[in-house]
Amino acid sequence: MGLFSKIGEMIRRIRTPKLEAGNNYQQNQYQDTKNMNYLQQPYTITLSNNGEELMITSIQFHKQVKHRNGEVTNLMIAKAICYQDGNTIYFNQQESIAFEVPAGAQIDDVILQKIGDYYMYERNMPDHNKECMYLGRLSQDPYDLGTHNKSEAVNRYINEKVEPQIAREKQEQIERQMQSYREREEREKEKQREFVNRMQEEHKQYLRQQNKIKIERMGNPYLRKISEERAIDGKMYCDYNGVNVLNGDILRLRKMNKVGKDENGTYLYTGYIESTEHEHDVEILSRDGVPTGIPICFATDKKIEEIIQSDNPNDLKILLLMLSQTEECINNNGYLNYIGKIDNYNRTDKNIENTTRTIQSTVEKLQQEFYQRKMQKQIEGQEYGE
Repeated sequence: MGLFSKIGEMIRRIRTPKLEAGNNYQQNQYQDTKNMNYLQQPYTITLSNNGEELMITSIQFHKQVKHRNGEVTNLMIAKAICYQDGNTIYFNQQESIAFEVPAGAQIDDVILQKIGDYYMYERNMPDHNKECMYLGRLSQDPYDLGTHNKSEAVNRYINEKVEPQIAREKQEQIERQMQSYREREEREKEKQREFVNRMQEEHKQYLRQQNKIKIERMGNPYLRKISEERAIDGKMYCDYNGVNVLNGDILRLRKMNKVGKDENGTYLYTGYIESTEHEHDVEILSRDGVPTGIPICFATDKKIEEIIQSDNPNDLKILLLMLSQTEECINNNGYLNYIGKIDNYNRTDKNIENTTRTIQSTVEKLQQEFYQRKMQKQIEGQEYGE
């Protein structure tokens, strides 16, 4: 070997550093580690200045090839992903790349960089195998461009043997992924069915409990004062909770006011009424403290206190029945709804025309007051942006 040849060999050794085990590749010989991945971690190669990169995820030994000239090479199969820097990387888009290296050669930076260089060239060839691109023989010499580095026999072997195997493996992988997806989807559906069934059963149990409570209420109806009388603008008000004898809900009677009585001793009451399932449900009040229920008025020959304290259970039941039917008695104006009159014999009459003129005129006056109050509330609401 001449002096210049020795200098050239030294330069090549300096410019082709060996990577230690545990960095980018394993240094074991291929024939001793046939089924291993020769990359410890993915190796990324920049293909162009516009951010296109090639990530080599694995390199595996496939088989040894002995050429006619006696040269022995190792046929390697690499898995790689070509992507744009910054974009999401999908591993199911991996490509297979076949190449040869001299038997016993190690995978170093030169080989890895040549994979990227040859990949850029081959992908523009119209006849390249899309399932398994063949790059030819790659030399560890960084100056060896290898323009005539392909073996027709190896190329044919890849097209006839390797490519179908890779296609089968890819299809099997897709089927495994689809099966895994279907199994996962079925598990999620089963969990959803179990959740829905559990929620439905809990809801049914809740409804059964509520029905039991409502039945007990309807069997023992009540009307209870829940606040002391309070004076507002010269009028006395009081709040009650009672039972809707038609469905077992709770009746909330708020701001009940005994307006007065007529010449026959019939009392006239006004207030607000609403229905709720639970006695302790949250009660919403408006900004000005007006209850949210339906404004009502009714007449009775007995005071509410007398009805509550009466030894005759029918007195209370008839009053609660009339209050339970409030929504059926909403009149056209909707500002104050007359729902009926109960006489001393617990007879109910919903026709206000059958009351005294005093009751009728008082109701008309009260309806005007409730109307004006509602209009004023709407005006104030507009001022406050409600």
